[in-house]
Amino acid sequence: MQIVYPGRELTSRAWADIYLDRLADNYRSLRQALPNQLFMGMVKANAYGHGAIEVSRCLESLGAEYLAVTCLDEAMELRLAGISLPILILGYVEPSFAPLLAEQNIILTIYDAGAAQDFSEAMAGTGGQLRCHLKLDTGMSRLGLLCDETSIVHQIDTIKELLRLPHLKFEGLFTHFSDADGSEDFTRLQLQRFQAISDAFPNQFELRHCAASAAALNYPDACGFDMVRPGILLYGHHPDASTQAQLEVKPV
Repeated sequence: MQIVYPGRELTSRAWADIYLDRLADNYRSLRQALPNQLFMGMVKANAYGHGAIEVSRCLESLGAEYLAVTCLDEAMELRLAGISLPILILGYVEPSFAPLLAEQNIILTIYDAGAAQDFSEAMAGTGGQLRCHLKLDTGMSRLGLLCDETSIVHQIDTIKELLRLPHLKFEGLFTHFSDADGSEDFTRLQLQRFQAISDAFPNQFELRHCAASAAALNYPDACGFDMVRPGILLYGHHPDASTQAQLEVKPV
């Protein structure tokens, strides 16, 4: 493959061919299998190495409702490329960037009560609210308000306080399964914990989501919420060999 720069030519030793038609086919297959849920396209880490801008443009044209990235840099790359879909940042953001997030229609993940207070204070005086999704740690042990059997009651009180913060708009509630292609017992336990918190706030969150690729195939009840977040399936690979018979996808 020849890469031409002004005044010189370079020959690349390796490259990847990306087939957006296959991405489109996979997207349509997933929407057909999950017809009642909104679709959040996972484009973190340069769309799993497939090119975040190109993949996001494709998903936007196909009708995906949301995108998700890891950090603010990834979100701004898409905004500067003209991508207009709502973007959820899954990882850490410095609170001083709150006004920029609101201005760019970028949605924040809140997984810590102290950080939520900091973001609300950072939005004071802007005249607006910052869109947020609240993440629960139901067993992944990575990010989120810890929600096990000993802490659910306490966290319900914590969430009530968070919902009173004047400059944050909590539109979403979500969790992530640690082993949805492995342990059914633990996945069911995580789902029960998420359901307990969700049931405590029947009218406060517009969007509830917990199903990534493995859960989307293995746990139909986990897809009964408002949105799904397929990642590896979208790019044509199965999270586990046991799921291959359930949905045909093509490597992108």
